[in-house]
This record gives sequence, C-alpha cells and structure tokens, in this order.
Amino acid sequence: MKHFLGFLIFAASLSATDWRLSNPLQLAAGGRPWWCQSNCTASREILFDAPTGPGGCFQIWSMAKDGSSQVNISGTLMTGSTSKNHGNATYSPDGAFMFLMEQSDSSSLACSVLETTPGRGVDNELWVCLTSTWACAKLIARPIDGLHGVGKPRLSRDGKTLLYFNLQGVGVHGGLGGQLGICTWNSVAHSADNCVAQDPITPNNYYEVHDTDPNELVNCTVWFQSSTGASNQFSEYKYNWCTQAPALQLTPTNDFSEFWGLTNRGNLAVYSSSEFTPFPVPPQLINTLEVTLADAQTGANKIPLTCFNTPGTQDYDATLGVIAISQTVFSPDGRQILVPKTVVKTGNTVIWRYDFTPTSVAP
Repeated sequence: MKHFLGFLIFAASLSATDWRLSNPLQLAAGGRPWWCQSNCTASREILFDAPTGPGGCFQIWSMAKDGSSQVNISGTLMTGSTSKNHGNATYSPDGAFMFLMEQSDSSSLACSVLETTPGRGVDNELWVCLTSTWACAKLIARPIDGLHGVGKPRLSRDGKTLLYFNLQGVGVHGGLGGQLGICTWNSVAHSADNCVAQDPITPNNYYEVHDTDPNELVNCTVWFQSSTGASNQFSEYKYNWCTQAPALQLTPTNDFSEFWGLTNRGNLAVYSSSEFTPFPVPPQLINTLEVTLADAQTGANKIPLTCFNTPGTQDYDATLGVIAISQTVFSPDGRQILVPKTVVKTGNTVIWRYDFTPTSVAP
C-alpha cells in the first residue's frame, strides 16, 4: 500500500525513503503476537493470545506464519498451571522457553476486568514453559497484599536477562504504577535469579517492557512504554539498565505509542502511534493508532506506514470506523510485520501480516 501524500507532507520529520506495507494477509482473531526467532516448528512460529477461554479468559495460541496450523497451547499443551487466564507470551531467542503472564489462582477478579487482562499486572504472575514438553512453572509470584503484581515478561536477545513490569500499586496519575524488574535468567535451573527493581524515569509510573537491543551484552538497553504526561498519554523510552543513566524519550509526551518492536539489526523499530493522526484525538478516540516506522536508537525519521483513520485515503474504510493498532512486531528477517487491528466499535481484534518493503535501506 502506498503512502497517502498528504500524510507525508503533514509529517515534517519524514525522510524521502519510500517505505511501504503490501500484500496484507489475515491470520487469526487475537492479539499480542510474538514471532519466534529460531528453532520453532512451522505451527509454533507465531504466538498470540485470544479471549477463547471460559468466561472470556485469555488463552495462548500458536500458528504458522500464514495463519494455518493454529494450536491452543493453553487448552491442550500446557501442564503445571491451573490458571484460567494466560497471555502476553514470548519465546526465548533460542525457542526453548515460553514466558507468559497468568492470572493468580487466588484472584477473585473476572477475566473481563481490564487490570486482570494479561499485560496490566494486577493479580498476575510470571510463568515459564519448556517448549519441548510444555511443562510450566511459576517464576515470579504475585505478592499477597493484593496491590502488586508482575507483567510483560521479555527475555533479552542474548538469553541472559529477564525484564518485566513490577507493579507497585497506585501510579502518579491514579492508575497503575511500578518499576522495571530485572533478573538474571538461569536456563539450566529455569529460574529468575538476583532480581532487582529500577526506576528509569519519574518513580511509580507504568512500565510496559517492549524489546531489547540485539547487542545488549554491550548496551544493556531496553525499550519500554511509560506515562509521564496526562493520564492516557504514553511515550516510548530507551534505557540502559547497566549504567542506569536517565532514559531517552523517543516519542512525544502527547502521543499514545504502543509496542516498540526492533529488527534483528536493531536499527529500525515499528510501533503504533497517534502522533501522525491529522486531527485532535479526543479521549474516546485515544486508540486511533497507526503503524509507524522510526530509527530504533534515536526515535528520528518517523514515517507513518498506514492511515486507517484518515478519510480520503485508500487505507480508510468508513464501514469499520475507528481502527486501533497494537503490538506490531517484525519477522526474524525483517521483511514482514504482524499488525493486530482492532475495530473499536466492536472490540474485535484480528492479526494481519504485511510484507515490509524498504526500497533503499535493508532492515
């Protein structure tokens, strides 16, 4: 799909490079996809979650890159867990482990409650499964005080460090607040050791861990989302957990950016953003997010790749109304992107796959 010219003129920071998304393919109903980097069979290439469990609880699924061979991992493979709500699953870089969030068995909250949706932290625990047997075990438990939880597990690309969101009760805007949790991952004992908590920016904010630098042994770098402006305004940051230098803000404070996914070279990031929506975004339309490309290290050269919410463009479909984009991720070779699209008026989310075609710079 070609860019809408007016969209490019609107965005002052755009470069002349003609990036595009093409060949859209609908894969599955669900969201929060994660692409296996290595050693996964065809039917395990892509992880995602969907509210297919009893009472609308989330379950983890896998599928091939063309959407075929869908398998309900939560419902048919996982052992050791009795939780009703699983989600936000990611693979280790070698494909040997799957990390996930699940709602605590002691939780009295329904799966439909926003804060218990995997990713939000309250009443959630971190688990790990060995993908050769699908035997699963608890890594980090939910504290018993009822105010805390953990979420969004991500293993660094060298397989050495586990990063996650450590909920610390009420945040600076009255919502969820917390710290960045950092542990040493022991792949032999299957344990998270020497865990510490850090505050990369203003303390007690919401942190959603997104990705780490391919060279994290040198850089110790993590990308995360946090709220520092008004409520519902989320920005992307880059942070070095070794030096603990102040985090670098990559997207505007008044943006509502979601999930910064890097290529394996670490030079490009694709994410969802409201920055290029060419009209004021009222609170009820806070999810008018578009797929956006940027320099992963600096946040510069931002380019909108879609314009689903811009009337007059070929991406816009008046019958669907407002479209929200969430967790976008690159394929291992950087040539395809997974794009979950939510029709806001119905709440239905479907994962699409697009070819990513840069004409001059390889990802």
